[in-house]
Amino acid sequence: DARACVRRRVAAVEMDALYPYGVSTTLPHHLEELGHVLAPPVTVAKFDSSEELLWTGTETGSLTLSHAPSLERHCAIQDREYAIADVVPIGGGAISVSGNSVGYHTTGGETTLDVVTGEGRDSPYTCAAYEHGRGHVGGKLYVGKASAGIVHFDPVSGIVIKNVKTGQGTMRMEWGTQRGLLAAGGLHGELCFRDPRNGLREEMRIDAHQGAVCSLTCQNDITATCGFTSRGGSLVLDQFVKVYDTRFTARAIHHLHFPAGPVAIKFNPASTSVLFMASESGFIQANDINNSAGLPYQFQVDLQGATMYSMDISSSGQCVSFGDTSGWVHTWCTNDSALVNYNSYETAVPVADATNFHLPDPSVAVNPYGQANNSGGFLSMVNPNSAGMSSVGGGGGGGS
Repeated sequence: DARACVRRRVAAVEMDALYPYGVSTTLPHHLEELGHVLAPPVTVAKFDSSEELLWTGTETGSLTLSHAPSLERHCAIQDREYAIADVVPIGGGAISVSGNSVGYHTTGGETTLDVVTGEGRDSPYTCAAYEHGRGHVGGKLYVGKASAGIVHFDPVSGIVIKNVKTGQGTMRMEWGTQRGLLAAGGLHGELCFRDPRNGLREEMRIDAHQGAVCSLTCQNDITATCGFTSRGGSLVLDQFVKVYDTRFTARAIHHLHFPAGPVAIKFNPASTSVLFMASESGFIQANDINNSAGLPYQFQVDLQGATMYSMDISSSGQCVSFGDTSGWVHTWCTNDSALVNYNSYETAVPVADATNFHLPDPSVAVNPYGQANNSGGFLSMVNPNSAGMSSVGGGGGGGS
């Protein structure tokens, strides 16, 4: 048992190491040329699901697309009135959510859906979740609000289909459990699972934190949350990340202690049991939830005194992005040639082998259609002036 424990510890330590790869600011180029040095704080950073791009939203409502992981500027999208609260990358683009608007933007920077409402000040939008269509059923877009409610939008026309009442405001949403339930983290610490096939009916509910849920991540039937708790009459970051098994009911299986205070958490898509936790100071810790005896993997992001609030991991598990309040985006990778997603892999192109290519013998007749030849010869060998060819043409051909 002791040797098995040592092996588990070594396996936990020897995970793929991450190294600083690139850093870039979200400040537009024309402002850099004018001498501006203060970039707006980064509120959300998400890797694209199909292209080597990184979506970055800021506190001033700007949305920037950068090449990943090198962070060269690809394009920028017009500013919103309120801060970008959430970005949901889907095929060919991404859905952005700000305080009073919901939009869809292509990877080329074009906005094809722009829904603006008057709820930005009293009941701002906070998060979004998109369900891809299946068969004759189209896609569904759900947007959470700071007030008690989740709005169901038509992602094509932007029309509000339904406004679902909830017990409290919704801060984070993500698809959880293999049954297709929607996990929602509440304004007062509630973790709720809703069924989109039955009008977002509540299926499971548990009180995860005393304050708001600030980050939520799901992998298979495992859900993890971090948020705020009450201490001394005020709200502070909860030092424990709550992990739940949701196969039958929401059952707590781990309380992972993270003294630095987690503000963002994310499961590694390439290693489903590894959970990354990020603190405001830039301290990062990765735990294997299936190996509680293993040592966590830790590293520090140099924020130069700024505060971190956003983190994301690419679908390949080889790139991690961080956004801070000074407007800088950091990428860490496992190697110099890290891949962002599975579309980044090179495709082998077949090359013709000229050494084994033989020209056909011109004296041999070729039948390109591969038809059965029962007469012992090819059609090209028949004399067109013969009687046989005249009969094939319907008996109409006359000789000279």
